[in-house]
Amino acid sequence: MNHTEQKRTLNLGECTICYLLLRKQVKRINLRIDRLGEIRVSAAPRVPVYVIEEFMRSKKDAILSAVDRAKARCGTAPSPAPLTDGSPFLWFGRPLTLSLTSGNQSVARDGNVLLVSLPEPTDEPALRHIFDVWLRMELETVIDALCTAHFPYFAARGIAVPTFRYRRMISCWGSCRPDRGVITINTVLAQAPLPCVEYVLVHELVHLIVGNHSADFYTLLASLLPDWAERRNQLKEIAPELLNR
Repeated sequence: MNHTEQKRTLNLGECTICYLLLRKQVKRINLRIDRLGEIRVSAAPRVPVYVIEEFMRSKKDAILSAVDRAKARCGTAPSPAPLTDGSPFLWFGRPLTLSLTSGNQSVARDGNVLLVSLPEPTDEPALRHIFDVWLRMELETVIDALCTAHFPYFAARGIAVPTFRYRRMISCWGSCRPDRGVITINTVLAQAPLPCVEYVLVHELVHLIVGNHSADFYTLLASLLPDWAERRNQLKEIAPELLNR
């Protein structure tokens, strides 16, 4: 059977994906993600591209989650740099230094130093776990405070407080399931400047009202966060650095 192939890119919210579009005689749009995270979409020649991509947008969360899992499974996802005594890192855009000591497990920030005590300070997996848990807790505290500040607007429109989930993601900073009232936040945001964290949160909150990225979505986003584009651009610029820390 004759068919054609075309490589295309598509913006899924704040994420840009690449996919292979195959034109062949099929009855419906088929979407597959292989074990390496490559996206392949097949559709009949008569189906317009905008219909295909609208279908993909409707599957945004499933696509991005599948790509993240595939890249993590096959080892193509960027790995954080190893943590050692003296390692620099960012805490909401502020540079801190890691200081390791031997002793009972504890974590405390003293100015620009994060003091971590472990029975075995050279145990990098244990250190990574403690470090990631601490960053996640810091991020949860910030997200809770920002949500408290912004949510009255949404509550006044009958929107229920969403459930927040946190995990390290490769493809995007956040995602929203309006039908389930669930917002997922990338834990790497704990290293981003606070204006960028606020942008991601408000972006996802707006999706509770407008589920797509139409003109209505950006009009509402701009009314709540007028400088959202500048914040988004700042996050894009620092993304490679953050994802490899």
